[in-house]
Amino acid sequence: MGRVMILAVVVWLGACAQSSSLVCGDGRTCPGNSTCDDLHHICVSPSQRAACDGLQNGETCTFEGQVGLCDEGVCIGASCGNTVVDADEACDDGNRDDGDGCRGDCKKIERCGDALVDEGEACDDGNTKDGDACPADCGLEDPGCGCASNGTNPAAPLALSLLTLGLVARRRRRA
Repeated sequence: MGRVMILAVVVWLGACAQSSSLVCGDGRTCPGNSTCDDLHHICVSPSQRAACDGLQNGETCTFEGQVGLCDEGVCIGASCGNTVVDADEACDDGNRDDGDGCRGDCKKIERCGDALVDEGEACDDGNTKDGDACPADCGLEDPGCGCASNGTNPAAPLALSLLTLGLVARRRRRA
């Protein structure tokens, strides 16, 4: 009985592996009822192509209950990761990954100097200047001490002021 069950599972899995899926030029696998769209790097259903029949690029289209925009004869649904910058997106590079120039939610272009620490940045102080504890490339200038590349510590004036205040307060308590 156990061998029959194993054989049935193997046959079933073999049938799934020989489905009508399609391997695209970039290695993506599309289901058999769709085609590879190498321009947008997506799998396209026949309804996505039909939705744009007679429509120009940028016109609104509808497929499978989704609203989208026509682009080169394909109705692209409005969502992050579809390579089309929708109204609520700052960018869309075709994926939902952080650290590649477009944040994973498509709401922000990742760049050094915008005062927001993005994936791959150690710091971001809102500028692209060296010598201020966050270097021009938003990496660490000197991770050992937090010093700027010119050898000065940007926190030194504050530390000296605090030390001076502490000494003054100590003298007043003794007096």
